[in-house]
Amino acid sequence: MLCACDIGGCDWSASNELLVTCGADGALCLWEVGGRRRLRLVRDQLAAPLLCCCFQPANNNMVIAGNARGMVAVLNISTGIYPRGGSSILGGRVLSIACESSGRMFWAANDKGVIVSYRMEGAGCVSKLRRLCVGGAVTCLSWSPWLARHPALLASAADNSLYLFRISDREGSLVLKKRFATQHSEHSVKSTFCPIMSFRRGVCVVTGGEDACVYFLDIEGHKGQPVLNKLQGNSLTKR
Repeated sequence: MLCACDIGGCDWSASNELLVTCGADGALCLWEVGGRRRLRLVRDQLAAPLLCCCFQPANNNMVIAGNARGMVAVLNISTGIYPRGGSSILGGRVLSIACESSGRMFWAANDKGVIVSYRMEGAGCVSKLRRLCVGGAVTCLSWSPWLARHPALLASAADNSLYLFRISDREGSLVLKKRFATQHSEHSVKSTFCPIMSFRRGVCVVTGGEDACVYFLDIEGHKGQPVLNKLQGNSLTKR
């Protein structure tokens, strides 16, 4: 596999057989991992650099992408067609996207700190729902069912923060549950929920930092000491 430009984002299909990537050349590519070959290449509608992308979890024929001109768009990757009504202007530069497991709702965020929830219909039509702002560019979003309790959204923001939001209703409204201080003011730092670990209680998240460390945080533990582990000895910002 070979890409001739900077990769803005990537995501694995549910079967782990396909990979979707997007890049600064405005190309959204579908790859067959086992065969090491590209199955499809589709250009961005605005010919803008693509900064993030993800599969729709319940239907891997659909891919959601965000570009540098503030557009969020749904693409049928099997046909290479952008469905009618499948795009929306968020503004700024769309840096991150996260879907809930059914694929009927997703969130997108930009470099202005704006997070918007969307509803997606089966044909790919999208509609805006709720909007929330944080204090810096949102470089990563991650969704979790949170052990069948209230589902949650994790957001890495370039105001030295990792935000944990509770999703409070069917329109994707976000209620702040916790904020963790991080080293994050400039780069595209990433974070995610950890897989459930049977040997310990609680829910953990992992985040990179601009201090070249990786942090494991217990989001249900002691508020004053959330760090469970810290991996050091790296020379570059962890993204």
